[in-house]
Amino acid sequence: MKNLIKKWWFWILAAIMLTLVIVLYNVSNNEYNIPTSSTNTNIVLNVKEDTINSINTIVEVKENEDSVNDEEAKEENIKNETSTKQQETKKNENKAKNTNQKEEIKKEEQKNDTIKNEETKEPQKERDNKQNDETVNKSETVESKTEKDNNTKSTESNSEEKHQSEEEKEQPKEQETVSTSKTNALKKAKEYLKVMAFSHDGLISQLEYEKFSKEDATYGADNCNADWNQQALKKAKEYLKVMAFSKKGLIKQLEFDKFTNSQATYGANNCGANWNEQAAKKAKDYLDYSSFSKDGLISQLEYEGFTHEQAVYGVGTTGL
Repeated sequence: MKNLIKKWWFWILAAIMLTLVIVLYNVSNNEYNIPTSSTNTNIVLNVKEDTINSINTIVEVKENEDSVNDEEAKEENIKNETSTKQQETKKNENKAKNTNQKEEIKKEEQKNDTIKNEETKEPQKERDNKQNDETVNKSETVESKTEKDNNTKSTESNSEEKHQSEEEKEQPKEQETVSTSKTNALKKAKEYLKVMAFSHDGLISQLEYEKFSKEDATYGADNCNADWNQQALKKAKEYLKVMAFSKKGLIKQLEFDKFTNSQATYGANNCGANWNEQAAKKAKDYLDYSSFSKDGLISQLEYEGFTHEQAVYGVGTTGL
């Protein structure tokens, strides 16, 4: 009722009805001295019917305008819902990836802990060896008191050689720590590529998420010997198993995953998809959760990147 009060044609209708009531009242009371013949009554009835018919036409026109506006609003809402659902599917896929990655992170952390424990054991062994060497030297100095001069020279030369050897040992250890971090990043990159497809930049960002440095993550992505065109192709097939895509929509999705345009185009061109069948599948998906007119569904499929011919084919399979 509140919506009717806001309509301008509602007030025009009310004014016409009010004037009609006044006229009928005056006719019944003979205020205007109208003769009460059958012809006059017929004229009044005809006036009534004409006014009622005009009123009904006005109401029908306005109702048609409201229905048209409602259909346009529904189509806009459907487009907005489809875009939001696509974003939600992307978020759900990223969440699933993160859960799988977290499980693998825990396993690798356990491995790293064992490696650290082994590394801590090795310096303790070296300290024990040094202490044994020092005890041996002390015993030698006690036994060779008579030959101090000769022994002092020999001990000094031996100590210098030991210091040099220890410094030479420490230098490769520092180099090993740098190389181990890079080798761990490389190993992790290969493990990820066994599970799912990645782009070069996507793999770097994933390794950085695993707390590897930018340098180590780049080293892992550069040296994992991955064919990025094949990775784009593998990723395209993974997406087509989950939902329907047009060729343009699939290329955009692969570029969103940080593949280059050439890599994404290679994946879309070689994935073996039948784009007419993809359009038909997409049309059925839309009709599962919303209602469309034939032309509205065709325009929606074209909005998704399908060609006009593909969209017409897809809608034709639904029986609209």
